[in-house]
Amino acid sequence: MWKPRLQSNACIANDVHTLHLNQSWSLYEVHDSYDFKECTEPDCDYDSDDGCDCGDEAEFDYDEDLVLRCDDCHLKHRDRIRHFKPRRLQNLDLTSCTFTNSDFLKFLHFIGCVKSGYQASMKSLHLDRTEVTFDDLLPATSLSLQSLSIEGRHLSETGITFFLKVVAKNLTTLNLGETNISFSGFISNADNPVFTSLKEVNLSGCKQVTDEGLSSFLSVTREKLETLDLSKTAITLSTIGSLPSLPLKNLCLRECENLTEMGLLELLEKAGATLRTLDLSGCKQLTDEGLSAFLSTTGDKLRTLDLSKTTISLSTVGSVPTALYLEQLSLRECQNLTESGLLELLEKTGATLRTLDLRQTNLSTPFKESALVARVSGLAELDLKH
Repeated sequence: MWKPRLQSNACIANDVHTLHLNQSWSLYEVHDSYDFKECTEPDCDYDSDDGCDCGDEAEFDYDEDLVLRCDDCHLKHRDRIRHFKPRRLQNLDLTSCTFTNSDFLKFLHFIGCVKSGYQASMKSLHLDRTEVTFDDLLPATSLSLQSLSIEGRHLSETGITFFLKVVAKNLTTLNLGETNISFSGFISNADNPVFTSLKEVNLSGCKQVTDEGLSSFLSVTREKLETLDLSKTAITLSTIGSLPSLPLKNLCLRECENLTEMGLLELLEKAGATLRTLDLSGCKQLTDEGLSAFLSTTGDKLRTLDLSKTTISLSTVGSVPTALYLEQLSLRECQNLTESGLLELLEKTGATLRTLDLRQTNLSTPFKESALVARVSGLAELDLKH
């Protein structure tokens, strides 16, 4: 458990903008803005109350922006961080620190982010792979975060729901990747936070996210949401039909093994007017008919499409009534891909296509060397590796 010790009376800068305490809370290395020179005397005891035994003082060279990085939690000098009372701290990275809920709250108090009448300047907070679950965590009412990352942790559903309410107003980026979040706390909850500024959400690897929870979460985040990563989740999108339109520009559904084609089409119908990038790699449920249906909706807007490791053959793409303006297309490891289907697709989008990935497909060598090359002469990048 982390306990700040209040011993030395030397106070260092209050103008710190970015603080990294990766895997540690012991200050030993300062990059660019401060130069923390450790004593090289082998018998010097830095842990003494009086500072350096050999009389050498740590040297600090001030600069406008300070970036600190601490990597070894067993180093001495943990007293030094006691003097770190930044009032202009904008970015705090505690990735992999062994902070508990209590430690985290103490740390916020320690740097002045939890104080009556005080408005913190902190905009970005990383708690990836810490022990903070947000359970029984008192509100940090002065936090006005724009970016929050809590990747790879077992969270308290009640705790994280409460914390999100605290920081919802100004949040633009939220990373909950590989956590156990289900958003059950958002279902049938009249007191849900409203995210009026949220633009980017990462839920990759969140295996416990339910369709009902996702729909409830999207209902309060959809206003400005542009990027959504649902890769490697268990969602089916079966309840997405209850939502109004979504202003998505980038959508990742990579390796969503339970995804239903009907759910996908409903989501794309709501986001088709704005969608620019779509990743469906590894979505085995996608059929040629479904592909043609959503290309008819999104084709003139979509610029990047990843269909790698799917079972599509492109046999029905000729039925798409609109021209396509794809710039990047991946069909890697599409074992059912047909030469005629690919030619039909290139006929519709060949004028704009710049990158085409056909690695590990079953296209014949003569086709690659003649018909295909003739259609894609304007490409900047063509990958045909087997």
